[in-house]
Amino acid sequence: MFHRNFKSSFYKWVNESLSKKLPEGIEGFSFNLIENSGDFSVELVGTASFDEDDQDWACDEIFEPNKRSISIPEKYSGLQWESCLDNMQTLVISYMKSNEKGALVLQCAQGIGIGFVDGDLIVVKKP
Repeated sequence: MFHRNFKSSFYKWVNESLSKKLPEGIEGFSFNLIENSGDFSVELVGTASFDEDDQDWACDEIFEPNKRSISIPEKYSGLQWESCLDNMQTLVISYMKSNEKGALVLQCAQGIGIGFVDGDLIVVKKP
């Protein structure tokens, strides 16, 4: 039950984040995971570039939503960063395969990535 509640909260947040007029030139989106004293959160940014061979593309931010990040409940993330990354990667892929309004925006991007801000980025959508 709790997992479904977070899933619906995540879907709603991404939909709202991508519902406003976005700046021109967004090539990629990155779901950045953050760990702060054992708690996890996820933020969404749009980038002016995408380069599968250079993970710094995710730092080329030109868009951030009004609510840049949301907290990930421990029951969803787990206690370890690895479980958080696995669970969130699965959620992002599930979202991208949906018919949600925001998913349609993401599907038009060159690339989508997910990862911790101080770690490697996993590309979940390539051109």
